[in-house]
Amino acid sequence: MRQNRVKNIMRQGQLALGTYVTFPDPQIFEIIGLAGFDAAFIDMEHTTFDLGLVSQMIVALTWPE
Repeated sequence: MRQNRVKNIMRQGQLALGTYVTFPDPQIFEIIGLAGFDAAFIDMEHTTFDLGLVSQMIVALTWPE
Protein backbone atom coordinates (compact mmCIF):
# COMPACT_ATOMS: atom_id res chain seq x y z
CA MET A 1 0.00 0.00 0.00
CA ARG A 2 1.23 3.49 -0.85
CA GLN A 3 2.18 5.63 2.14
CA ASN A 4 0.59 9.01 2.81
CA ARG A 5 3.21 11.52 1.66
CA VAL A 6 1.82 14.46 3.67
CA LYS A 7 1.52 12.48 6.92
CA ASN A 8 5.09 11.24 6.60
CA ILE A 9 6.41 14.77 6.07
CA MET A 10 4.45 16.13 9.03
CA ARG A 11 5.55 13.26 11.32
CA GLN A 12 9.13 14.33 10.62
CA GLY A 13 8.26 17.82 11.84
CA GLN A 14 8.51 19.32 8.37
CA LEU A 15 6.11 21.51 6.44
CA ALA A 16 4.03 19.90 3.68
CA LEU A 17 3.20 22.14 0.73
CA GLY A 18 -0.16 21.73 -1.01
CA THR A 19 -2.50 23.61 -3.29
CA TYR A 20 -6.16 23.57 -4.31
CA VAL A 21 -7.02 22.90 -7.93
CA THR A 22 -10.05 24.51 -9.56
CA PHE A 23 -8.80 24.42 -13.15
CA PRO A 24 -10.22 21.48 -15.15
CA ASP A 25 -7.05 20.19 -16.83
CA PRO A 26 -5.26 16.94 -15.88
CA GLN A 27 -1.93 18.42 -17.02
CA ILE A 28 -2.11 20.83 -14.08
CA PHE A 29 -1.63 17.85 -11.75
CA GLU A 30 1.44 16.71 -13.63
CA ILE A 31 2.90 20.21 -13.25
CA ILE A 32 2.01 20.35 -9.53
CA GLY A 33 3.83 17.09 -8.85
CA LEU A 34 6.91 18.07 -10.82
CA ALA A 35 6.99 21.55 -9.23
CA GLY A 36 7.62 20.06 -5.79
CA PHE A 37 4.21 20.27 -4.14
CA ASP A 38 3.47 17.51 -1.64
CA ALA A 39 -0.31 17.52 -2.10
CA ALA A 40 -3.00 18.67 -4.49
CA PHE A 41 -6.59 19.10 -3.37
CA ILE A 42 -9.38 18.77 -5.92
CA ASP A 43 -12.19 21.23 -5.24
CA MET A 44 -15.37 19.39 -6.22
CA GLU A 45 -17.63 21.61 -4.13
CA HIS A 46 -17.12 24.86 -6.04
CA THR A 47 -16.46 23.41 -9.51
CA THR A 48 -18.31 21.29 -12.04
CA PHE A 49 -15.72 18.48 -12.09
CA ASP A 50 -17.25 15.07 -12.71
CA LEU A 51 -15.75 11.79 -11.53
CA GLY A 52 -14.37 11.00 -14.99
CA LEU A 53 -12.34 14.21 -15.05
CA VAL A 54 -11.22 13.74 -11.45
CA SER A 55 -9.96 10.23 -12.23
CA GLN A 56 -7.96 11.64 -15.18
CA MET A 57 -6.45 14.23 -12.85
CA ILE A 58 -5.40 11.58 -10.35
CA VAL A 59 -3.84 9.42 -13.05
CA ALA A 60 -1.84 12.44 -14.25
CA LEU A 61 -0.24 12.96 -10.83
CA THR A 62 3.52 12.65 -11.00
CA TRP A 63 5.49 12.79 -7.78
CA PRO A 64 9.16 11.84 -7.71
CA GLU A 65 9.77 9.06 -5.21
